[in-house]
Amino acid sequence: MVLMDVVMPRLNGFAACRRMRLEEGLKEIPVILVTARGEEECVEAGWQSRCSDYITKANQLPRIGGPDPQLFSAQQGAGTR
Repeated sequence: MVLMDVVMPRLNGFAACRRMRLEEGLKEIPVILVTARGEEECVEAGWQSRCSDYITKANQLPRIGGPDPQLFSAQQGAGTR
């Protein structure tokens, strides 16, 4: 699983997620964008980047303690890679 902020130097989280989805070895890894950017256009850009989840830090941090079990289903046995 990758936890990634939207605001990063050089390449923002949206672009990084889109690039990961194009890479054969990375496209199935769950990507959770964790950010303070909760504006509607940012949330939409997150989903357009094909992130697995979009969490705004200001009001959703407790969700990190209980992620969607589906995010881990594709990763069963991935620790041996």
